[in-house]
Amino acid sequence: MSGRFTIGAKEAEEKHKDYFTALEALVRMPTPRWRRPNGNGVPGIVAGVRFDRMRRADLRRALS
Repeated sequence: MSGRFTIGAKEAEEKHKDYFTALEALVRMPTPRWRRPNGNGVPGIVAGVRFDRMRRADLRRALS
């Protein structure tokens, strides 16, 4: 998947064009953080608490 994916804590954000590259970087972070739009469409930073591992093929199928 391509697009713009902004990950990381405030003041230390990284931008990625590829979903899987951003996901690999998130997995390596002590606390994974990324931006997503709130109910009003304004992007805010959220933190992940756990990852559920999936095979890449299953993830691609779920995203399509």
